[in-house]
Amino acid sequence: MSGFTGLRFWGVAAIVLTAGPWLAAARADDEKIEVTVLAILASDKSTVIDERLKDVAKEIQKKEPALTGFAVERVTKKSIRLGDKDTFKLVDEKEVLVALSQRDPMTGRVTVTIKPPTVGEITYACCCGKFFPVITRYVTKENERLIVAVMVKPCHKK
Repeated sequence: MSGFTGLRFWGVAAIVLTAGPWLAAARADDEKIEVTVLAILASDKSTVIDERLKDVAKEIQKKEPALTGFAVERVTKKSIRLGDKDTFKLVDEKEVLVALSQRDPMTGRVTVTIKPPTVGEITYACCCGKFFPVITRYVTKENERLIVAVMVKPCHKK
C-alpha cells in the first residue's frame, strides 16, 4: 500500500468515526415509532370478555365494576415520528389524537399525549409494549361504553 493510499484510508476512517455518532443520533430522531390504538366497547349487558382484553378488563373493572363484557371494536396501527401527531378512528365517527413528543434518553420511554372523545388531554410517559387504557364517557347507541387503549413501541434507549 503506497503512502498516499494509506493516508487516504485513514482520512476516510477518521471522517466515518467522527461522523458515526452524529449519524446514529440523526437516525434515532428520525425513527418511526409504532402506535397501536384499540377501540374497546364495554357493557353491563354481556359477560363475554375478548381473550385479548382479559388483563385490561380486570384493571378497568377495578374502577367500573358494572362493566362485565369487553369486545375489541377496532385495532389501528400507525408509525409516527417523535414530534408528530396523528388521529386514529374509533367508533361512530369518533377519533383519538395521539402525539409523540420526546424520548427519555435514560429509560427510552416516549412521552405520549392523547385526546380521546369526552376526555381532556392526557400526557404520560409510556410503559413500552403495554396498553394505556382510558375509560371515556362516550356511549354508543347500543349503550356500550367506549374505552381507548394506546400502546407505543419500541422504547429502546437512544
